[in-house]
Amino acid sequence: MTVHRFLGCLPLLAALACGGGDSPTQATPDPQTPVATTIRLSATTLDIDSLGGTQQLTAAVLDQSGATMPSASVSWTTDDGSIASVSTSGVVTAEWNGSVSVTATSGSLSASANVQVVDPGWISFTSNRDGNYEVYIMRADGSSRVNLTQN
Repeated sequence: MTVHRFLGCLPLLAALACGGGDSPTQATPDPQTPVATTIRLSATTLDIDSLGGTQQLTAAVLDQSGATMPSASVSWTTDDGSIASVSTSGVVTAEWNGSVSVTATSGSLSASANVQVVDPGWISFTSNRDGNYEVYIMRADGSSRVNLTQN
């Protein structure tokens, strides 16, 4: 008989342990809406050592918690396209010797990289290294030697 009373009370004990089945619902806080706060560039300085040489810059737009916002659009500009141009995807191309600033912009945010273009140029010279005097050109660093004459 004592066992029956105990078993009969089990549903009541279970309901009490679970809060009687009428627990209030808790409101979950709304996640904070991401807002772009920063642009981080892959590099803040670039050195390009040949005319026509290229380097890729990338930009990440970050929200207030530091998370990347992959859907944020970025546009690229240069303050002097005669020294270095920049594509819509951030590829910087050296056009002439000098310094230029390349800027990534997303909304009202921007970040810039300083680009230095220094092409060492070419040297022309004569040599009889092959037994005949020939005219050669090569890069100032000694690479890319080209014989311009044949005998």
